[in-house]
Amino acid sequence: MLIVEDDVALACDWQEQLKELNKQLHNRWDMILLGWNYNSLLRRRDASGIEQISLFEPAYPEAKQIEAIINSKLDRKLQRLQHAFGLPGYLLSPSGAEKLINKVLPLEMRPLNMGRGIPVVNSSGIDGCLNLHYPRLNCWVVDPPLAVAINDPKQSNTLRAMNYGESSEY
Repeated sequence: MLIVEDDVALACDWQEQLKELNKQLHNRWDMILLGWNYNSLLRRRDASGIEQISLFEPAYPEAKQIEAIINSKLDRKLQRLQHAFGLPGYLLSPSGAEKLINKVLPLEMRPLNMGRGIPVVNSSGIDGCLNLHYPRLNCWVVDPPLAVAINDPKQSNTLRAMNYGESSEY
């Protein structure tokens, strides 16, 4: 199942890219995250087993930047997902859906340690709670991303409700 937020920009060739990426995993995966929020971090493990933590600037890319990111001609790689905030688009397998129902529900707030001196935060919301489980499931992230949410902090109901304000990052 493909799930995409309503404010997401998708790569022009996202369907062909997903077919190629699925072949790499031989249809054996729980979840493939197609992108993440740029106002947060991404932690993933590459093919050699080395983990990488990335922070992004700008936190809120402009439309031209988003278009360049998602339509990048760089080879897309699947990397093991450790942590990422945001669910702009993702593929969920039937077995992955079953695992998430059995492991993630009910949603609970617990400390979430991102590592390398990044402050521990409490998991909240669905993407925060999923971060508690990504490392133990067969979850992957596409890099460069195929999907990026057009997060405008001035228009975001979520950011206003959480009192993050215009310049805040998680």
